[in-house]
Formats: sequence, C-alpha cells, structure tokens
Amino acid sequence: PFAGDFNGDGKDTVGVHRDNQHWVFITRDLSGLPASGGVAPLGGTFWSNGTGNTVLAGDWDGDGDDTLGTWWPSRFLLVNENANLVADERVAFGEPNWLPVAGNLGPPPPLPDLALQWVASGFSRPLFATAPEGDDRLFVVEQGGRIKIVQDGVVLGRPFLDISDLVDGNGEKGLLGLAFHPSFASNGRFFVHYSNTSGDTRVVEYRDGAGGPQFVRTLLSVDQPAGNHNGGMIQFGPDGRLHVGLGDGGGGGDPFGNGQNAYTPLGAIVGLDVDGTGTDQIWAIGLRNPWRFDWDGSLIYIGDVGQDRWEEINVVDRWAPSRNFGWNVQEGFDCYPPGATGCDTSKYVQPLVAFSNLTEGCSVTGGFVYRGWEIDGLHGAYLYSDFCAKFVRGLFYDGSDITTSREWDFGITATVSSFGEDGHGELYVTTFDGLVHKIVAAG
Repeated sequence: PFAGDFNGDGKDTVGVHRDNQHWVFITRDLSGLPASGGVAPLGGTFWSNGTGNTVLAGDWDGDGDDTLGTWWPSRFLLVNENANLVADERVAFGEPNWLPVAGNLGPPPPLPDLALQWVASGFSRPLFATAPEGDDRLFVVEQGGRIKIVQDGVVLGRPFLDISDLVDGNGEKGLLGLAFHPSFASNGRFFVHYSNTSGDTRVVEYRDGAGGPQFVRTLLSVDQPAGNHNGGMIQFGPDGRLHVGLGDGGGGGDPFGNGQNAYTPLGAIVGLDVDGTGTDQIWAIGLRNPWRFDWDGSLIYIGDVGQDRWEEINVVDRWAPSRNFGWNVQEGFDCYPPGATGCDTSKYVQPLVAFSNLTEGCSVTGGFVYRGWEIDGLHGAYLYSDFCAKFVRGLFYDGSDITTSREWDFGITATVSSFGEDGHGELYVTTFDGLVHKIVAAG
C-alpha cells in the first residue's frame, strides 16, 4: 500500500503497489479475505463502511508517518467500522499483514500481455454477455431476442429468455441490453432493453422462477423517430437506479434536436427507480448513441458512437456539476458540424478519448473497467474496442488523466459487437460471427 498526493490536489490518496499491481483493495473484516487477496476492489476516492466516508492518508497523530483510515466529515474524526478512533486496525490492503507506507512510488506499471480464450460459439449475432454477481453462469444476449446460458463450458439448449416474437432484430435494433437486479439471487428480478416490432424502445422487467421468467411490467416506452441510434446498455448505478442508454433518435447529425433537449430520454442516459424508493431521472444528455457504458464506483465510462469524424470515450463522476456531453454542438473535441467554429464547449464534458472514424475505426464499442482477480496488472483498467477496426485498447485513468494505455491485436476477424462481464468481474468479447471469448492473461 502507498499514500501520496499523486494528482496535485493537495490530498493524499491511497493504493497498493507491488511489481504487478498498483491498486487498493479494502475489506471490512480481515477474516473475510480470500486466498488471492482483498475482497472489495475499489480505487481513487471511495467510501468504506457507509456512504460519505472517504479513505484518506495523513499524519493524524503527529508521529511523522502517514496512517490510513476513514475520515468522517460530519464528525471530523478518523474512525473505523465501529466508530472508534485509530481507524486503520480493521482496514486491510491487498493481503493480510501488508503495512501502509507513504510516498510517491511512481506511475502504474505497463498494462499486461493479454490473450483471448474461446468460451462458446454458435450464437446468432451475440450483442452482450453478463451474469448476476457471484453467479458462475454466463448469459449471452442475441440480437434477435434470445438470451442463452453458458454453464460449465456448455451452451444450454433451452434459452433463458425468448422474446423473439416481440423484437425487431434488424439493423441497429434488437434485444440490446440485459441487467440483473443486485438481489437477483433472492428476488429473481432482471431487466431487458429491446426494440419492439414497431422499432420503438421498451425496457421491461421480468422475474425468474420455477416455471421460467415471467413478464412483470414495462418500465420505459420511447417512440423512436428513426430506425438507428437506439443505444442499448442498461446497468445499475451507484444510486440504485437502473441506467438506460438511448441514442438521439437517429438520422444524421441529430435532425430531431434531441441531443441538447434536457426533457427527452433520447440522446440521454436515464435512471429508472425500479425499487420504488425515489424517482426516475434524465441523468445525462448530449449523447449521440451510447451503445455501451460501465459504472465503476462513482465514475461512469461511456462509449458514444460518432457521426462524421470522432468516436468518443467519456468519463464523468456521478457528482459532476455537468453531465452534458455536447452532442450535437460538438463531436470529439471539435465543433459540429465539421468546419464549424466558435462553439462554446465550456459547459460540456470533454471526451477522455476521441479517435478518428475516418482512419482508426467506424463505431466505438465501449467496454468495462476490469475488476476481476485472474489477471495481474489489469485491475482498474478500462477496455474498449471498435466495431470495424477490431482492436482492443486499454487505459488506466486516475481521475484526471490517462496514466497508461495500450492496444492489443488479438487477430479478431469478425466485427466486435460488445464486451461482457461475468459474475466475478472477468471480461469477455462478443463478435458477430457467433463467438464469445474470454480475456485472459497471455501464456
């Protein structure tokens, strides 16, 4: 573990340093650590033992050494999980008996060598793969309206869900997203995002049970003015809402003016209160087609498909004052349309990454931050791809800058439709030739 002011904001932050890792792991109870190390991988600024508590480092007792603990702003105390002083006694970093030290140990190491491992084949236009937390199965979403299960290396013959009679699976439409309720193991609730036979968006809740999944209710219905830019991703965020990504309604250049309209779910990420404890909200706007996004702690990484020149990876904190990503006033870092000048971009979230869809790709495929345990040196890295270029790229983001990045050439020959994440945080790649591969350490 180490502590230091690595981003120049005047505050020490904490992490773990060893030859092949550079990240922090925290558990509330040392006895709960698995053999591989800590149990709850978290990075940057984060909460521990309750919302609003931030792990900090400082010389709290005046002995000349930084110590680590939880700072509770409302009480101005350094506290541990049971609110006693001397907070670091129950905070484990990486492995038992590692001692906190302070100092700048330098940037993260290079991203590791990776490879693809075949998992399953025979799918029809697979668009996504996911699983409930802790579940050993992998659920693969097919564009035409079926969800199939891979269990113990075998694709089960009976689909988990088949709504193909409800779905228009042509073009950019189809069964586009799947998310399991955080308490799926006990309540059986899951959610799908699809285009109905009229081409309009539906987000629907189902409940799994002894007789198979049963329809519960429609949570969101959105009329689509065109057949493209339907978004697709659904995922639970740190606010407990189900977040849904929707494109701008289609056409070229946002002809319907939805991108900067704060009162439409089109061109936005919408947060749905599926548990009835709050309200639905339009959480972010200014997006053209957020095909895939990923919540990682309080940060969301969004892959937004571009129009004329630029594909974007956007990152923003849930507490950021602006969650407007600028479409269609700007594309990438440029004013839109191409050749326009003088647009005011100061109120928009600027991309973390913008790459050319003229020379590098055609359509960004957003991915995930790796939070698994099987690949040393990859923990905390965000991976993404491009539908046409078929590369896989990764980066470490420290909250203000990209500190390390890399590209891997896996020799993928088919278009990369999506990434996936299993119930243990391991990542996958789905391709339109019907294959699902797992990302693994090379060798």
